[in-house]
Amino acid sequence: MTKRSLRKVLGAGLAGLLILNLLMLAGRAMAPRVPADMLEQDGQLVLTTADADGDGPLPGGIPREAATLVVDAADGLTPDQIRELGRDYGLDLHYNSIYSAESCLTVAHLDESRISEMIDRLEADPRVESVSPNWYYEITDQPSPASFPDDPRYNEQWHMDQIHAVKAWKWSTGRRVVVSVIDTGVAYRDFGDRFHQVEDLENTGFVTGYDFVNNRPEAVDDHCHGTHVAGTIAQSTNNGKGVAGVAWGASIMPVKVLSARGGGTLADVADGIRFSADHGATVINMSLGGPFPDATMGAAVRHAHAKGSIVVCAAGNSSSGRSGYPAGYPEAVSVSAVNMAEELTFYTNYGPSIDIAAPGGDTRNNPKGGVLQNTIAVGNPQKSDYYFFQGTSMASPHAAGVAALVASAGVTNPDAILKVMQSTAKFMGDDAKERGYGAGLIDAEAAAFRAAVTYNAWTLAVALVILALVVV
Repeated sequence: MTKRSLRKVLGAGLAGLLILNLLMLAGRAMAPRVPADMLEQDGQLVLTTADADGDGPLPGGIPREAATLVVDAADGLTPDQIRELGRDYGLDLHYNSIYSAESCLTVAHLDESRISEMIDRLEADPRVESVSPNWYYEITDQPSPASFPDDPRYNEQWHMDQIHAVKAWKWSTGRRVVVSVIDTGVAYRDFGDRFHQVEDLENTGFVTGYDFVNNRPEAVDDHCHGTHVAGTIAQSTNNGKGVAGVAWGASIMPVKVLSARGGGTLADVADGIRFSADHGATVINMSLGGPFPDATMGAAVRHAHAKGSIVVCAAGNSSSGRSGYPAGYPEAVSVSAVNMAEELTFYTNYGPSIDIAAPGGDTRNNPKGGVLQNTIAVGNPQKSDYYFFQGTSMASPHAAGVAALVASAGVTNPDAILKVMQSTAKFMGDDAKERGYGAGLIDAEAAAFRAAVTYNAWTLAVALVILALVVV
């Protein structure tokens, strides 16, 4: 066989594979993977509520330890150079976690009276990228406990119908996409005598995460919030149990940065963001926040974006006209919350800083108005049930799930993913952006379809070019 003939064979083969990919996509469109009868099963309702104020025992933005600094040293400094930096200022700098060496994220304890002066001095040092108190961040809502029987409950997930999730699964289910849940951990496995996997995550895929609160690989949940969030993204679906998730084919990376009380430090959150991006998360969800920006957090979000991760965040529940943080960073996606009637909720942050809206729920007058998922009882990992929660914490994972659907369909650049999500969102009026809907109400079906068509149109174009070159 001549070289020219070999090139023709190889080129035709590659083009054939690309075209086969298109045919497989068409097959998915004609044959939904989730049977319709799954959506027709009845469930029972028990009242449940969730506090949307975000006023937990540890308010966002309050330092965990008043005399703790986060010093984000310049990338590339060696441990000896970091020790030298500390000695120059009389500080005992040490890495925040075992994953902090690469990012040079350090913490130091010092007398409270020296904090302001030390920040001014360190900010002027070229060896330091940023320095700040070790602020405390928290989940954007504090749920209240209630229980449900564990029979199939999809028909109570109004929020899944609102975003047209089932129709989206014709085009994408989130396969081959890793979504990091930076939160209180996830009840994804049994661990010791205290922690147990919740039943409706048994078929969900997981990849290795990390617990930055307790410095161990097992990022299990001792609160309830993180498991509920993870369920919205990728709850086991079509398994005859419980409820469904938006991108049930995706894999979850559990990253624990918040304690059993629902709060965590700036250093741990920043570490969690960098860890997620560096370990393959295409989508990062953060249903947590504080009231103001911070250079260390901003740098971590920019790092994740530069690594190719789309960072999706709860806008906040303070009824403020701007997003909280990390949602407020330009590289993050700020998600506001709507109720069953597609109205902005009473608690959601709003205004032009919002990127997109998603179901967050409102249980004040109707307990069915919350977002339903399987999670542990509040603060009790040994018990799990089905709970309705409300908050932008619940809206954000709907958007993160749609981002996973888009990425799975082939659009993987974070800016391109957001563009698909925004361009396909439901139009909510000429003044929607100013009111707080961002580009509109997220539409999983439209986004997944647009992503599949966009990516596969590009694939077809490449295949045709290859075929043309082979023929020449």
